[in-house]
Amino acid sequence: MRIVQVGFGEVGKENVRQLRIRGYDLAGIVDRKEVLDRIDLAGYEGLGGPPVLENELHICLEKVKPDVILLSTSYDPVHILEVVSQAAAAKCDVVSANGIVDITEIDTRLFEAIDRVAREADIRVLGVGIVP
Repeated sequence: MRIVQVGFGEVGKENVRQLRIRGYDLAGIVDRKEVLDRIDLAGYEGLGGPPVLENELHICLEKVKPDVILLSTSYDPVHILEVVSQAAAAKCDVVSANGIVDITEIDTRLFEAIDRVAREADIRVLGVGIVP
């Protein structure tokens, strides 16, 4: 399974650590340039080589063709919908650890938009909780 990690803060770093332990193919990491510039790729060699580092998700998706996006950014409805829409265009699933686990109660309009985009593209979007 090829995975792109979006957001390389504490949760994103832990996601990557857990993926490496379990032998998953970390195909890419997406974040701001200043965050990416601090990543040391030594030891990140995956099945397809080191992960692609990009500050634009759509460029990363074109380069690596992942199966899943792990979304670990702060809660921002506009950004979340952008990621889901780009994932839909790339035909890859999304696992989000940024507050959408209870989206039906928090923001029904965002839920409906995510649900519509995911259904139309036949992808899955899963919101998971995390322990801060």
